[in-house]
Amino acid sequence: MNTIKRITKNTAVMLGANLISKIFTFFYLMYIARFLGAEGYGLFSFAFGFTGIFIIFTDLGLETLAVREVARDRRLAGKYLGNFITMKLGLSLLTFGLIAGICGVLHYSPASVRIIYLMTLHIVLRAFSNLFYSIFKAYERMEFISIGALLGNGLTLLGVGLAIWQKFSVMGIAWIYVAVSAVDVLFAGWICLWKFARPKFEADWPFWKSSVAKAWPIGAMTIFTMIYFRIDTVMIDMMKGNPHVGLYGAAYRLAEVMTIIPSIFMVSVFPVLSSFYQVANDSFKRAYALSTRYLFYLALPIALAGTILARPIVALVYGKEYMDAVPAFQILLWASAIMFVTMVQGTTFVASNKQLVNMVLSALSVALNIGLNLLVIPRYSYVGASMATVVTELFGLLTGLYFLNRWGFKLRFAQTWLVPLAGLLAAGAIAAPLLMWKVNAVGVAVLACLVYSGVVFSLGFKREDRQLLKFVFSR
Repeated sequence: MNTIKRITKNTAVMLGANLISKIFTFFYLMYIARFLGAEGYGLFSFAFGFTGIFIIFTDLGLETLAVREVARDRRLAGKYLGNFITMKLGLSLLTFGLIAGICGVLHYSPASVRIIYLMTLHIVLRAFSNLFYSIFKAYERMEFISIGALLGNGLTLLGVGLAIWQKFSVMGIAWIYVAVSAVDVLFAGWICLWKFARPKFEADWPFWKSSVAKAWPIGAMTIFTMIYFRIDTVMIDMMKGNPHVGLYGAAYRLAEVMTIIPSIFMVSVFPVLSSFYQVANDSFKRAYALSTRYLFYLALPIALAGTILARPIVALVYGKEYMDAVPAFQILLWASAIMFVTMVQGTTFVASNKQLVNMVLSALSVALNIGLNLLVIPRYSYVGASMATVVTELFGLLTGLYFLNRWGFKLRFAQTWLVPLAGLLAAGAIAAPLLMWKVNAVGVAVLACLVYSGVVFSLGFKREDRQLLKFVFSR
C-alpha cells in the first residue's frame, strides 16, 4: 500500500502544479502575442517551434534511461548523472552546430538567426535541468519537479510583465526565456546535490557505449512520436491550406488536454515499474494491469462528456467562427481516450527493457498514419485526419496488447474491457435520445457519466478495488 500512496501523492502533486503552470503559460503567451503584434509574435513563434524540433538531439533517450536504471539501483545515481552531463555537453554542441548549419543553408535573416540561437540556448539549458529532474523521478520525489515547474512558469510570467513595462523587443523576450532556463538549471542542480546525488565525472567509454545502445531506441521512438503528432498538420497544410490547418489545430489542442492525466500518472508510475521489473515480476504485472484498467475506466467518461459538450466547449474557447472544428474535436477525443492505455503500454515496454520493440511499433504507427492521411485528407480534410489518428491509435493499442500478452502481461478481458464498454453503451443509450430532444447538454453529460459510473462500479469493482479506493481517498 505504500507504493499506492506514493503514486497517488506524486500524481496529485504534479496534476495540481501542472494546472497552475498551464494558467501561468496561458497568460504570458497571451501577453507576449498582444505586446509583440502579429509580426513580432510570428518571429518568436517560428524560432520557438524551429528549435523545438531539435530538442530531442540534446537527449536521445538518456533521461528516460537514467530514470529506469537509477530507480532500480539508486547507488548508480552519481555515475549516471556525471556521465550523462558530459554526454549532454557533446550533444548540445552538436545540436548548436546542426542548427547553425541549417540556418546558413536556408539563409534566414540576421534577426531570425539571433532569436534562433537564443532559443537554442534555452533548450540546451532545459536539457540539463531535465537530466536533474530525471533523478528526482527515479527517487519518486515529484514535488521537486512540481516546484520547478511553478518556479519556471511564474518567473516567465513576471519576466514577460517586466518586458512589457520596459517595452523590450523580441530579443528581450528571448533573453527572458534563457534567464528562466538558467535559474531552472541552478534550482534543479542545487536540489539534486543537496537531496539526492553528486555527479561522478568520468570518461567511462564502455559505460557510454552501453548507455547509447540502450537509449537510442527510446530517442528514436521520441522522434517517431514527434513526427506522428505533427505530420498530419503538415499534410493538411500541403493538401488543403491554412484555414483547414487552423480548424484541425484548434480541435487537436483541445483534445490533447485530456492526455495530461495519463502523462502525469505514468511519470509517477514509471520508476515504480522499473524497480518492480528487477525484483518483483508479479508486482510489475499487477501494476501494469491496474494502471491499464483504471486509466481506461477514466478515459471513456471523459471522452463521452467531451463529445456531448463539444459545441459549447469550442464556442467558449475559440468563438463561434471555429464551430466547424467540432466534428474533428469529437473524433480526436476518442483517440485521446485510447492514448490513456497506449501510454501505459509504452511505459511498460521501456520499463521491461523492450524499448526496441516499442520503437518499431512507433515507426509502424507513423507509416500507417501517413498512408491513411494520404487517402483521406484529399476528400475529408481535417475530419479525415482525425479519423486516421483514431485508427492509428487503435493499431498501436492492439499491437501493444498482442506483444505484452505474449510476454505474460495478461489482462482480465471482462473486467478490463467489457465492463467499461458496457458502461459506455448504457450511458450512450441514455444520452442519445435526450440530446435529440434538445435537453441541456451539461445535464445530459452529467447524467451519462453517472450512469457509466454506476455500471462500472457495480460490475467492475471487486473487493480489492474498493479497499484500494478507500485507502487512497482516506488520505
